[in-house]
Amino acid sequence: MTEATTVLQTAEETVGTQLLRALLDEVMNLRTPWAITPQSMQQEVIDRLQTQVENITRGAVLQIATLGMQHVGASVESLTIKEGAKAVLTLARGSEEMHALADRVGSFAVLVFADPKEFTEGMHVIKAQADQRDLLDDAA
Repeated sequence: MTEATTVLQTAEETVGTQLLRALLDEVMNLRTPWAITPQSMQQEVIDRLQTQVENITRGAVLQIATLGMQHVGASVESLTIKEGAKAVLTLARGSEEMHALADRVGSFAVLVFADPKEFTEGMHVIKAQADQRDLLDDAA
């Protein structure tokens, strides 16, 4: 079994478990049935779940994208194209990977574009149910 296969299997096995655990934790902590939970409390639950799903997804995407290889998380600040191309990357201050990157200046590297936000884009449309129906809904 290759390292890539092992990483993919680990991600497959852990992502579902982590998501289910996050959902169950929230369900077990509900004090009232969802249908009668006030909108503000529903939104708090949705916000907590969204944060957990984003964190779990970020970890899975990073794990799969790097396939266990040494890696550096960075933002692409700029790209200048002349005879060749020169990219400027921004790392978080105090990043543990900064020293590893400094050791590799001048060596070959492969950039892998893995933005976890691509996998969680639609989550912002999920909102709590209104406490009361809109008056205009029943106007007809």
